[in-house]
Amino acid sequence: MNEFQAALGLLQLRRVDASLARRAAVAERYRLRLAGVQGLNCPPLPTVLSHNHAYFPVRVDEAFRVDRDSLYEHLKRHGVLARRYFFPLITDFPMYREHAPDARRQLPVAYRVASEVLCLPIYAGLPLEQVDRIAELIVTA
Repeated sequence: MNEFQAALGLLQLRRVDASLARRAAVAERYRLRLAGVQGLNCPPLPTVLSHNHAYFPVRVDEAFRVDRDSLYEHLKRHGVLARRYFFPLITDFPMYREHAPDARRQLPVAYRVASEVLCLPIYAGLPLEQVDRIAELIVTA
């Protein structure tokens, strides 16, 4: 790390608590708006650790109206940039394929989960009205 990067880091430390609190509020709003949506699962919050809310992953399982990739495309068409997490799996990278040629058979759970996880936008400056809009797009997908 150079001196400039260190100085930026020190400046960010002044706002870290407020930023984490705001991200927690965004995550809570997502949880509230998406609670009870069949086939859409948010992982439980840890009870013994503090959470930085760096990501807001959801699992889109077979009970949801559309699959994860269709939901991803639906959100993208409406200007929402979600992220397919664990996509592709590292065993699918060209440099690793030869080391795990039978990966799909050997790692069925990893492949299933990789096809289900979608990270929704989350950052301290995300307005709660925008979270409501994203949640509504998901619910009506």
